[in-house]
Amino acid sequence: MLAWGGSERRDTEAALGLRGVARALSELGVLDLGCAPREDAVHRDSQSGFVVGCESPLGTRYALALESTRPFELVADDGRRLQDALGAAALSLDVLRRDALDRASGGGGFGWSTEEPGFAAFASAARSIAATQARWFAQRAAQARWFAQRAAQGLGGGARPAFGALAPRPIALVGPPGSGRRTLARWLSLEVAAHGGCESLRDAPFFERVALPVDALDATRGPRMDAERADFAALLVTGLERVDRATQVGLWEHWTERLRRPVWALLPRLPSALVEEGGLAPEIGARLALDRFVLPPLARSRARLPVLAAHLLRRIAARDGLPCMALSDAALAALWRADWPCNALDLEAVLEHAARTERRAERPGAAHPGRPAACVIAVATIEAALRSCGLEPVPRRPSRHPAPQELAAAVWCTRTAGGRVNKARAASWLGWDSATLGARLHVLGLNSVEGARRLLAREGVFGLGIERGSLPAPLG
Repeated sequence: MLAWGGSERRDTEAALGLRGVARALSELGVLDLGCAPREDAVHRDSQSGFVVGCESPLGTRYALALESTRPFELVADDGRRLQDALGAAALSLDVLRRDALDRASGGGGFGWSTEEPGFAAFASAARSIAATQARWFAQRAAQARWFAQRAAQGLGGGARPAFGALAPRPIALVGPPGSGRRTLARWLSLEVAAHGGCESLRDAPFFERVALPVDALDATRGPRMDAERADFAALLVTGLERVDRATQVGLWEHWTERLRRPVWALLPRLPSALVEEGGLAPEIGARLALDRFVLPPLARSRARLPVLAAHLLRRIAARDGLPCMALSDAALAALWRADWPCNALDLEAVLEHAARTERRAERPGAAHPGRPAACVIAVATIEAALRSCGLEPVPRRPSRHPAPQELAAAVWCTRTAGGRVNKARAASWLGWDSATLGARLHVLGLNSVEGARRLLAREGVFGLGIERGSLPAPLG
C-alpha cells in the first residue's frame, strides 16, 4: 500500500514519483530517497525519505513511502527498522483485501485474524495449493483461447500446441456442517485468482456447486454454467459419501477425465475414515487425501470464537442496519463456554437473536441524528438468546480432566494487551477459581501466552492437515 500525503501534484509528476516505489517493490528493500535521483521522490518538496518494499506470505508486494521536507530527517536506517513490522502487517493487508473482495461478491467476508495461532501455516498451505490450481486454470485458459482463435479464422485441425499435461488436483475440505468449509472454498478461489493474475473479482475462477445425491443425474449432463465460465470453474461437491460407490466412480471419471474439472469435495470426516466406513470408494479416497484442509468443530477451536463472533456481529449490523454492537466480557465468556452442536450456524443464530433483542430494547432518542449509537450486549441477553435457540448456557467448563486445547484457548483469548497471562480473567471464562486454573496450567506447562500459542498452533486452530503427493493413475 502506498501512503500518499502532502501537496497535490500533477498526474505526470505523480507517475514519475512511482519510479521509486517500483524500484523498492522489485528489489524488496529500502530505497533512500535522499541519495536517489530526484525523479524517484514521490512528493515534489521532499528533501529526505525512504520507500520500503515488502512481500506478504500470500505473495502480494506492498510499499510504504515516507518523506520529509527537512534534509536528513528520514534515512534508510529508519526504513530498515520498519521492515520486519511491515512484513508482518502485509499479511493483515492481504486478509483485508480478500475480505473486501469476498464481501463484494456477496460471500459475507472472512472471520479470521492473522494473529490466530496456525494462521501463517494455513496461509502458506493455501498459497501452495492455490498456485497448483492456478497453473491448471492458466493452461485451460490458453487452450480455450487457441480454439477460439482457430474458430474465428475458420480453421480446423492442425497441430495443437502443448498446453501441459498437469491434471486437475482434487481438494478435500473436511469438517462438520457449519465449520466454515464453504468459506474456506471462497478463500481458496480468491487465492487461485490472485496467483492467476486476476485483478478483479469478475475474472476470478468461481466454483460450481454440485449437491449429491439430488444432483447425481444432472452432474453427468455437463456443466450448467455459462460457456465462458464452464471450463474454468472447480466443482464444489457435497454429499459424495451419500451415493453408492459405483455412482461415485462414474461421476468422478466424468468430472475429471471428460470435463477436466477440478473437484473440491466437502466431506464430514477424513477420506481415510470414510473409506473404512464404506462411504467412499478407495480409489477416490486416495485422491482426496492428497490436498486436504481439516476444519474442527467450533467446540474444539474455541480460540477462534472471539474473532468469529465480532465478525458475525459486524455482518449482522451492516445487513440489518443496526447500530454497531459489541459483547461485554461476561457475554463473550458465556458464548465461549457454550457447546455448539451446529458450530458457526448456532453462533450466528444466537447473535442474531441477541441483536434483535437489543434493537427492541433501544431507547428512543439514544442515537445521534443520522448516526446509530453503539451498544454493548449484556450476558443476560446472550443467555436468553442461547435458550431461545435451544441451547443451555454452560456456567462452568469441566475441570477434573480439562482438554489442553481448551485451557490454551482460554489463556490465549484472555491475554493482556502486553501479551501476558491474565489468570483472573481466564478463570472467569472457564467458570473456575484462580487456584484451580493455576494448578492445571502448572501441570500442563501453560504458564505463558507463548506456550499456549505454540500448543494451539501445533493442534491447529484451523485444524490444518496437508498432505502433498503425486496423483495416482486414472480410474479404471
